[in-house]
Amino acid sequence: MNNYTLHNILFLGSPEADFEGMQEPDKPVMTYPEHYLEKMIGPKGNELKLWRTRQGKGEEPVPNRVLRNDGGIAVIRIHNVEHVLLTRLAGQDAELINECPTDEETNFPFCYVVVDCRQGKCQLAIERSGNWGNETVTLRRSLEKCFDSYFKLHFGMKVEVREKMIATRCEQFIEHRIYDRHDLPLSFTYQFRCTEPGMEAYNCRVPEPLSKPFEYLNAYYACFGSRGGYTTNNIEEEEFHRTKALMMTVASYCSDNGYDFVIDFRDYGEYKCNEEIRARYQMNDQVILNFIYKAIPEQPTSAFCLEAWLDEVFNESFQNSVVHATPKRRKARH
Repeated sequence: MNNYTLHNILFLGSPEADFEGMQEPDKPVMTYPEHYLEKMIGPKGNELKLWRTRQGKGEEPVPNRVLRNDGGIAVIRIHNVEHVLLTRLAGQDAELINECPTDEETNFPFCYVVVDCRQGKCQLAIERSGNWGNETVTLRRSLEKCFDSYFKLHFGMKVEVREKMIATRCEQFIEHRIYDRHDLPLSFTYQFRCTEPGMEAYNCRVPEPLSKPFEYLNAYYACFGSRGGYTTNNIEEEEFHRTKALMMTVASYCSDNGYDFVIDFRDYGEYKCNEEIRARYQMNDQVILNFIYKAIPEQPTSAFCLEAWLDEVFNESFQNSVVHATPKRRKARH
């Protein structure tokens, strides 16, 4: 199972006069921008003009290959470029390390990108692979530059690629990760503030299960002259149901009183209470391989069929009206 981050592809502005004859009579670019994006990606074996910026080195090309582009869905394999210095051990007579020959080896680890060019969908799924540092920012920017350059040149339109962000409620998110995604919470961290003048109205609403722990923490931090601090608790799987109730209580108190609550999941990573989250979904390896090699899926479901997977994640993230047009700037999570 690999994780993918979903993105929206937005086409902005009005097209200029079509002096090049790029537009098809029955498919104006304003109505069918996805059609022209699919044409730009090209057939199997095509290489997109992708560039990345490396600190101190300027821009450099990004190797890539279109593996399949069919029915409005394209899969692209994009390679990172890693230069590794290998020091080979010299013979037994060599006493100094500088006598050992050093060779440079270049590796090309890759990840997959899925472009959904079907009308009304126009979304992008980028694999969160360790080959690219488990983040999608570099690939998103490279693809955005490529798409934007093409549409500016031929149509005078601007293209933006934005991460899909989902607004959540903490209790719902916890249950979704555990019961729907079969994720496992490892620990939760609670930021506690000591009682100060004017805070009595907040602390009088402390839920009963937390009253004694709050009294202890208040006395503990006050003893050291601190205004508050963090407390982290590991979650034991065998006692999960009892811990889950406590987590929900803490989450509800945080929502009502402005305290911070962070829970660390095995697969998702850290999630902060009620924050906007990236639209991330898992995909079986076989799903993308079935599409690339045109294999007939065992079942027409998201566990085997790429089209079904794209429809499922699109409906879950978009049609529920929880996706924000402009993502919130925040620190990237692992």
